[in-house]
Amino acid sequence: MTCCKGRTNLNLLFLRFFVFLFSISIFFFSCKKDLGTVGANLIEVRNNLNPLFNDTLNLSAYTTEMDSLSTGFLNYYILGAINDLDFGETKSDIVTSFSLPGDVETFSLDSVKIDSVVLQLHYGSKLNFYGDLNSTHTIKVYELAQSLSKDSTYHSTRKPVSKTTAIGDFSGKFNLNDSIKNTFYNPTTKVPPCFRIKLNADAGVFQQKFRAKLQKSSLSTLFPGLVISDETNFNSNQGAFVYFNFGSIYSKVIVYYNDSARAEFPISWRIPLADSDPRFNYYEHKNLPNGFLQNRTNGVHRDTCFLQSMAGTKIHIDIPNSIFNFVASNKNVAVNAAEMVFTLQDNSTSTFAAPSRLLLISSDSLGYNNSILDAILEDSSYYGGVLIGNQYRFNIARHIQNLFYEYSFGYNVNYGLNLIVPNATLGSIFPATSSRAIFNTQKGGKNFKLNLTLTVVK
Repeated sequence: MTCCKGRTNLNLLFLRFFVFLFSISIFFFSCKKDLGTVGANLIEVRNNLNPLFNDTLNLSAYTTEMDSLSTGFLNYYILGAINDLDFGETKSDIVTSFSLPGDVETFSLDSVKIDSVVLQLHYGSKLNFYGDLNSTHTIKVYELAQSLSKDSTYHSTRKPVSKTTAIGDFSGKFNLNDSIKNTFYNPTTKVPPCFRIKLNADAGVFQQKFRAKLQKSSLSTLFPGLVISDETNFNSNQGAFVYFNFGSIYSKVIVYYNDSARAEFPISWRIPLADSDPRFNYYEHKNLPNGFLQNRTNGVHRDTCFLQSMAGTKIHIDIPNSIFNFVASNKNVAVNAAEMVFTLQDNSTSTFAAPSRLLLISSDSLGYNNSILDAILEDSSYYGGVLIGNQYRFNIARHIQNLFYEYSFGYNVNYGLNLIVPNATLGSIFPATSSRAIFNTQKGGKNFKLNLTLTVVK
């Protein structure tokens, strides 16, 4: 790929030239003929401009493993498990550290007895879930055995190292609707819907460590953090994922204790799970169907392909090199439109919904994800990727134009495309998502194709 980087400026100049060229042609040669494809109304056979439309390229598609994702600093963090008949078992654990409140440098519970400790996590919203909320989950909490660093990048495949004994467990359903009454100080106060799990206050981890003199500089050493794990064994097509907002003031560890000056009722000390504290999601995929995944490159075409979020799967699309026949004999070819069409398989969303939006990006020579010009330079409304009906459509004219441009210099950088579910990094326009989709990728039909509209300048 290094051959491409040195000509980035040339690429942009080339693209700008053709934008200018066809802006002029549009102005002088308005065309009313509808050729039935995006951009076709901009073309007319005159003045040595020869329009072409092609939707018969022999594309190939197959399912491959998704690249690992950076899962620190997300909008929301996912907890739960699903057993999907088509995708196997998927689970998501949350690994988090915590810190002392901003205005507290040191704190000690040496003179009091801890009554109880509660982990409280604020749900993203009533709509932030995926799957069946009627599923009963078994959630366990473990003490993290290694400190997390703010300067490190944590990926979805990094399995956390935790202590072996659980310090908290929960069995029940996720409740995203009911608020919680605050029974301390002001009984009328209500907390928005939160997931609460009682931690073992008798465990030495709390009685010994929280009763010591805590300092900001030593808290991560005394208590590195928590691993929150869903350990449910679901039957096929059962389970759910929920999303938590760790930036909320309601996400915290609450320590209730008997203060000597106020012994008549417990009071609490809250350790915030601050947005800046290091944490990440660990995703695990297992028991996939036989033959489900292929190598990232040189895979065999399948008429049905599978796409899953949470670093599960992606779909690799191979564009045949016959596409370069359009630029043979030193022809100058302008790509007016290049629309990629993907269609969901019939009856594939009855149990689990498809993603509301996808990304189509380029692949490098090893099959890993790479950026694509259209997603970077074009408005998202033009680039596409939104689910409309049962289809996703993408406009990738800049990418195809760049393939032609590189080929004209003797470089074939046609390594294919990757269809993925976007990751929800902090500040991203994409929501946190745990979703999947099954596609009809049969060749030669209208469900899976690349519509090309070109102009050959003679």
